[in-house]
Amino acid sequence: MPSMSQWLYMTLLLILVIGCGEPTSIAGQQLPGVEVAAQLPYKSIYGDDSRREVYKSHTQFQEIARESIVALIPSSNIYTTSNGHVRLSSTEYGRAQFRIDDRRMAFCDDVPFQKQPVAAQCTGTLVADDIVLTAAHCLAGKTCEDVSLVFDYYLEDDNKMVQMTSASVYPCQKVLAYEFDGYRDFALLQLSRKTSSDRQPRPMIYTPSKVQKDNDILVVGTPDGLPFKVEAEAYIAFEPEWDEDVFYLYADIFKGNSGSASMNHDGEILGVITRAPWQFYSERKGADCVELTQYNYGTRHAVTSMYAHHILDTYCEEPGASATICASRTAYLEQPDIIDDEAAKEGFVWVTDRLCSNTCRTARNGICNDTSSEPEAVGCALGTDCEDCGVVERRRQIPVYDEAIGLCEDSCRYAGDGVCDDGGPHARFEVCSFGTDCVDCGAR
Repeated sequence: MPSMSQWLYMTLLLILVIGCGEPTSIAGQQLPGVEVAAQLPYKSIYGDDSRREVYKSHTQFQEIARESIVALIPSSNIYTTSNGHVRLSSTEYGRAQFRIDDRRMAFCDDVPFQKQPVAAQCTGTLVADDIVLTAAHCLAGKTCEDVSLVFDYYLEDDNKMVQMTSASVYPCQKVLAYEFDGYRDFALLQLSRKTSSDRQPRPMIYTPSKVQKDNDILVVGTPDGLPFKVEAEAYIAFEPEWDEDVFYLYADIFKGNSGSASMNHDGEILGVITRAPWQFYSERKGADCVELTQYNYGTRHAVTSMYAHHILDTYCEEPGASATICASRTAYLEQPDIIDDEAAKEGFVWVTDRLCSNTCRTARNGICNDTSSEPEAVGCALGTDCEDCGVVERRRQIPVYDEAIGLCEDSCRYAGDGVCDDGGPHARFEVCSFGTDCVDCGAR
């Protein structure tokens, strides 16, 4: 096993898809950033490689890839011919060269996609008719004008790329939102023009119940800068902590997947991919060639995805924020509590949450598989098999507010974080006792 100093590095610069150095400027504006060490390529395959070409994927996933996913490509590497066709400066994936202990190696023959072009640096997802979500570090050392957002970057069969035209290419016009301070790592980019009617923005989801351990996750992106690949067998690795910035996935993704959306199989965005495990290509023993490092399921080395609700909280408070992007947040925060007046006379109220998603791993199989009252339930999270179980109502009890006494203390560990955490009316979270986050919730 080579030491860290002996690990591989790539000699073809176009394969070094995106450096994660400190961002310097966007559209000429100096940006805050964090100092990040230089990074070598890393790979993460869990079990068998489940990446698929777009045309070999489920019809619904094909539509998402074609309508909503973009590749981030340097504007200087895009050329438009006189007939409106687009050509990209690229290199062949299989030409990558590696060096271990002064020995040069190439990919082993069974490493996939070696004949395909590499042109992309990161991935983005359309979230409004002229706005793309990606990772902030994808803009490292660049201005907005350096980057174009390119649709139709995929194969239409085993040997042929889709013919891109000038209508596929949208130069970046403006950075609408940007945060890069460790785990929080996202950017919203405004396109130079509105997208055509055949493009479809993906909704960003604010609801906590949409993110549960073992939920299936869909990732479409440009691994190592390759044409779009569909990873539909990813899933949430560990029980998410809603008060954290991120959740973790088992997903076969690569460096060019930075900025890819973590979606449920309905195409709703739950988060954005920000980093993968720090692992490299590895030398195949006795073969004098390089293969992709594989992990077993259950490892703590997992892919990091930033929660969509943090992005929405940051962006939607800004003047002029897109109503399309902020729709789920607005609906969640404005949802009225359902109160039982009779129960209030007894000193408490019942609040009813309506849960409906299809993120259960066995959703849509004709059998109710969530943990509602259905007798055949087999253990998915409550409300995550809506198609088979219907909308689930979850009732919870909170104390009634006594105007004469009131509840107002700040013993909650999250008091003062700007978010109401006590589980009462209009609270974002239920992680502290009722009335113990007064500074954020007000007196109860």
